[in-house]
Amino acid sequence: MSHQQAGDAPVRPFDDVRHLATLMEPADAEAVARAGEQLRAGRRDGRDGGALDALALFLAGWRGTVDAEPKRPNLVLFAASNALSEALDVSARTRASEAAGAISGGAAPVTAVCGAHELGLKVFDLALAMPSPDISAEAAMEESACAATIAFGMEALADGPDLLGLDIVAPGGEVPALALLAAMDGLREAALAAATERHGAGARARIETALALHADHLADPLEALRCLGGRDVSALVGAILAARLQQVPVVIGGVVALAAAAIASALRADALEHVRLADAGDEFERGLATRLNLGAPILGFGSRLDDGISVAMAMGTLRAAAAMLAKTRPAA
Repeated sequence: MSHQQAGDAPVRPFDDVRHLATLMEPADAEAVARAGEQLRAGRRDGRDGGALDALALFLAGWRGTVDAEPKRPNLVLFAASNALSEALDVSARTRASEAAGAISGGAAPVTAVCGAHELGLKVFDLALAMPSPDISAEAAMEESACAATIAFGMEALADGPDLLGLDIVAPGGEVPALALLAAMDGLREAALAAATERHGAGARARIETALALHADHLADPLEALRCLGGRDVSALVGAILAARLQQVPVVIGGVVALAAAAIASALRADALEHVRLADAGDEFERGLATRLNLGAPILGFGSRLDDGISVAMAMGTLRAAAAMLAKTRPAA
């Protein structure tokens, strides 16, 4: 982290996060061009591969090579709890804990999907046993804790993945994520409607209370994250930023990851060029994907499968697109 120099203004924890957003580089345009030429030259019938071609080019650009097949694809799931979700659903933390245990023990459906697509799988426990505060009564975190959680999320890149999937364990973080999205320009009514549809009128009322309580802090995206977002959203922000800095393509799934993506986008308009959405479960998620310029969902099934299943399936599709590109490579 940064240190204050003599005569300088005090350095705040979020200053380092803001600085990281200035260091982002674009995808490798030359690799994209070479991959496009290879696809065209390798097809005797001249047909266009459509969305699969686009995925292959996406991988080539962010991996910086026509040999875009991921060798170390990892799916990372963050597990956290918060008092607001538990107030609305007393079983939320228990379900998240059981889901995290099943995944770690190899007994969850997502482990089978990861095995089928040869994906690494990790669960990061964000103090699951210690719920973050009820955001309708107080801020979710202090600035230092929020910045530290963002930094912890960057550990998703510690194993050096060349394709990264990001999601959460169990849907307990959805209500704070919807509150965070409701704080953004033009999203209030859509996010409140989604909260009502998914979690009932009580969730909407709690979100409206939280928005009023923290109104003076919501203009700045990191302050909004500190006040409204849970640890899972903060960790996801860190993982998304770190992946961009390391030129690693990312697949996200679910409204919590979309809220994290929205924070990254608010820090820098082009911050999500390396990110694709696995699937959109409803019109609200499709609208978010459009707003964030994430393109069409990779799967297009309209599913809202929990615990990274949709993300793992989408990562498998990306691997297939890279394999297709490899087969158009001219013979040596």
